[in-house]
Amino acid sequence: VVVMALFAEPICRLLYNHAEIAPMLKWMAPIGLFIYMQAPLQAALQALEKPGTALMNTFIGAVVKLLLIIKLASDPELGIYGALIAININIVLVTLLHAFSVMRFVKFRMNIMDFLKVGAAMVIMGAVSLWMMNQQTLPALWQNMTAACLLGVLVYLILMVKLRIIDRYDAARLPLIGRWFR
Repeated sequence: VVVMALFAEPICRLLYNHAEIAPMLKWMAPIGLFIYMQAPLQAALQALEKPGTALMNTFIGAVVKLLLIIKLASDPELGIYGALIAININIVLVTLLHAFSVMRFVKFRMNIMDFLKVGAAMVIMGAVSLWMMNQQTLPALWQNMTAACLLGVLVYLILMVKLRIIDRYDAARLPLIGRWFR
């Protein structure tokens, strides 16, 4: 999410040779957080034997998206951004409906401090990645972006450990490198 938001223009330039579409990628980047949570939440509803709830949440999101696409995409000032806004709202809405449904069925609550810690780590990771990208130490754009992303991931993982979001038991479950933490 951080990489897509910060490096939308270089990503679009490298992948599509078309930097003008970068604003759309920036608009979609934060929605990635909701996309990543939506499938596990839907799977949890299935496992809780509540497929009807998952279906209803998805149906509500689809109706809202369709109505918003009709309204927003037909606005000449918004154009394709109207459709993008409608899709983003759909993703957020369905994810939130799934989350509220799961929390209601299992009486589960999230620790807000964990969200704040992850958010702080994302901001620091982004600042470090942006700083590295702006150094332009390597000859090619893709090399600078790769170095910035790798450094950002390393900083993020270190912060996750230091902030006690990830512990050695979590790391032990990772494929390939998990055995080093057992």
